[in-house]
Amino acid sequence: TFSRLPDRHREVLEKRLIGVYCVENFIGTGMADYVLGPDNEVYAQLVLHPRVFEMNASQILSLRANTAFRSDDEEMELVIDLSNEVSGLDYIVLHESTHIVDYVERHTPYVEPGMYELFGRSGRNTSFTDEVWSDYRTLNPTVEFEFQEDLRYYGLGGDPGLSNRDLKAVYSALAQTPFASLYASFSWAEDFAEFVTFYYLVYGFGAHYEIRVMRDGESLFTYQPMDSLIVAVRAGLIEPDLLRSELPQKNIE
Repeated sequence: TFSRLPDRHREVLEKRLIGVYCVENFIGTGMADYVLGPDNEVYAQLVLHPRVFEMNASQILSLRANTAFRSDDEEMELVIDLSNEVSGLDYIVLHESTHIVDYVERHTPYVEPGMYELFGRSGRNTSFTDEVWSDYRTLNPTVEFEFQEDLRYYGLGGDPGLSNRDLKAVYSALAQTPFASLYASFSWAEDFAEFVTFYYLVYGFGAHYEIRVMRDGESLFTYQPMDSLIVAVRAGLIEPDLLRSELPQKNIE
């Protein structure tokens, strides 16, 4: 899995990743966290739930997305479909290592509030974030997504703020936003990590990525975020060296 990471990710991990830990009772599926080393250099550690070794990426993504919704209608179903050859470990390591790249290289203004207290805002151009976000979890007024403030995952912060009765409305609204996934709208750190992750999976590995809202086996809404022009054009706001220029380009309609 680590050998299949983008070159830039592997270079950062080789220098800055100090440990990988499997935690049985960990909430969620994975987490990256930063550690300060000598001279305030940023290092990182990676925490994984053992289930990522047993589930494919579609199962991991569907599990996470469904924790944001109360099960008020037993016939409603949300499926996040990613090509079967993408394992749960592939997705989690790529997503979390993108956070680590962000910790070290500061592609977002700050990766989380604690980093702002230590280092202030990033000194680099952060257009990818600045065009969408006014603060870590606050969207710019130009980005309309009424459900964003109610997002909670894995029971953190309280019970789910959304009902699965509203799945079609939520994802129909998401399709009008620049986010690569619902989880991407949670914060600018997740926005960056999800975009880079799905960019590589879809454009680099040729994975099929589709969101399906279903009721009683009938499809109510389908959406392929990386086929959306409003999503895909954001690649131009990320440093070209981070998104490999030799990746095949998919036609965007």
